[in-house]
Amino acid sequence: MLKRVLSSLLGLPGIRELHERRLLFPALVAAVVAGVLIHGAVTEENPQGEPPRLELPLPPITAPSLRPSLEKSPLTYQSDYWWQVAEIVRNKLVLIGPGNHPGIMVAPGVALTTARAADEVESEFIPAEGEGEALTVSEQPAVSSPTYRLLGVDTERGVALFAVKQPEGVGNFTLHEFPGLRPGSYVVAVSLLPEDQVEVIPGYVTRFTRRSGEQASQVEFALPFPDSCEAAAIVDLDGELVGVAVKTADGHRVLPADALPALLERLTHGAPCQAIEVSDLDEEARQLLGVKQGVLVERVRAEAFVPEPSIREGDILLGWGGDPVRSAEEFAKLYAAQEPGKLVRYRVIRDGRTVTGGTRMPDRNCRPVEPRLRFYPRLGLHTEWSGDGWLVVRVRPDSPAAQAGLAKGDRIIGVNGRRLRQRDASAFERYENEPQKTALLVRRADRVRVVVVEGVQS
Repeated sequence: MLKRVLSSLLGLPGIRELHERRLLFPALVAAVVAGVLIHGAVTEENPQGEPPRLELPLPPITAPSLRPSLEKSPLTYQSDYWWQVAEIVRNKLVLIGPGNHPGIMVAPGVALTTARAADEVESEFIPAEGEGEALTVSEQPAVSSPTYRLLGVDTERGVALFAVKQPEGVGNFTLHEFPGLRPGSYVVAVSLLPEDQVEVIPGYVTRFTRRSGEQASQVEFALPFPDSCEAAAIVDLDGELVGVAVKTADGHRVLPADALPALLERLTHGAPCQAIEVSDLDEEARQLLGVKQGVLVERVRAEAFVPEPSIREGDILLGWGGDPVRSAEEFAKLYAAQEPGKLVRYRVIRDGRTVTGGTRMPDRNCRPVEPRLRFYPRLGLHTEWSGDGWLVVRVRPDSPAAQAGLAKGDRIIGVNGRRLRQRDASAFERYENEPQKTALLVRRADRVRVVVVEGVQS
């Protein structure tokens, strides 16, 4: 009987082939072992003999990270990473001035921004008596910027320094040496728009030379600054400050972080800026030039004077303010002794001839004393010179100017039948001193009309 069963099984094609190849016994052993193992596993999981059940949903499968460091690098999710860096430094930026200019907190209570903000603040802010030094935070929720006070301006670099009352939660950058900056390093410029929105500009370092002695480091960045960016903090991947960018008339200027401490010290406590720079002449040069005394005018900052100064680079300065000039050190003292806004007479040798002239002293920050904006309280009018007339920048409600129909954007080109000359404000000043009915020639859009402003007695 057993022999007949085995003969029948060997007749099956698959079993016969295994038998001919002498693999039948190993296959039977493997089948028995697999059966035992499966039975043991089922019995352990289901002691009562119930069939196994598959629980749904299945747990998620987490693939191991091959390079965990990539999860925190700009190589993956760059946009998201830059925004994370921006969030780190967002609380170190503030808005300054009526125009909401972006300021970078470079020290506790001190913010750096553009020189344009300084012009605007000085023109707009007229402190009441006794409140010039007070700094308070506005309690109005809509006001996002703190109260500010101008500390100093560097017109050459196009930056201004403000003291600010920091709102709660606003910190400041720590100024230190560049930790590991090198060409190719990733950086990002972070700024604020006037609407208090963050602006992020990614880039990288193209050139870097570490500082030597008193000289600041030389660093250049590939950063596509848009026209909307007035001032930005340039930070590395850790949010550390590596530079500051400010918008100037010639484009965006970048100041490395290690140049900021000296700049802050000079703007806060330094000596007044000298808009006319001179150097001494040695005895041989004096003999060849035919002068017994005087200094060479090396440089004149034309932007510091209104109108442009008549003193020129290359002049031999002989006298200043009625005093003779014998050395550069002596001129520095004579220059500092003059009050801003005062007309100073000078005497120079130019083209072999002695020339006398006068120039109006700029302020201690090398800016013209004449403000960019003029405010006339009796008229209720803010104006700015714009080519051929005074542009109306703001009109105070219920003022004589507003009642006469003057509006922002109007251009006053004449007073009482007389066309205005370059920066001629004498008619407005007479109105302030002796209020009377005045006829203003006003250009609005492409037409000119006469606007009569009523006089107001004090």
